[in-house]
Amino acid sequence: GETPVDFIDLGGNILTYDSQEDPGDPYVAVIDEQPLEGGRVSGVLLATYPPKGKGSYIIGRFPDYKVNGGDLLFGRVGLTAVSNGNCDDGDVDFRIHMMIEGDPSTMVLLWEWNEVCDRKMKSFEIDLDDYKGQNVQIFLVVVANNNSSENKAVWDVISIHR
Repeated sequence: GETPVDFIDLGGNILTYDSQEDPGDPYVAVIDEQPLEGGRVSGVLLATYPPKGKGSYIIGRFPDYKVNGGDLLFGRVGLTAVSNGNCDDGDVDFRIHMMIEGDPSTMVLLWEWNEVCDRKMKSFEIDLDDYKGQNVQIFLVVVANNNSSENKAVWDVISIHR
């Protein structure tokens, strides 16, 4: 979609999983052994490349989830790179939103990070204890901040643990 982010229709366009026609096309897939900014090669990642164009976004939603005491949402985010660790002019915002009981009026921004090619992945850890016992929907959003086809955003080891 194009900003502002549509959490109800999830942007309106449903992507075909693991199908990218041209650089700059939106893309979502689980990928492995990808070079990352900084030169490391990945394990399994969730690739979420937004459509080419400033303000374009890609959004995904975790299945409905009942929060338990001690639950933590954590992972790392960054950009894929060419083999030398450079990711050119990638510039995206990673956002994690949450909605309670399917009610859009309860939408909260849990975490946000602007990622540029700085040769580092960014780790996050979000304590979900305040939502214990509630059924929630967690949304992963990546927004392109430029017109580059290098906005190849990835989520590494994203998971919920207690």
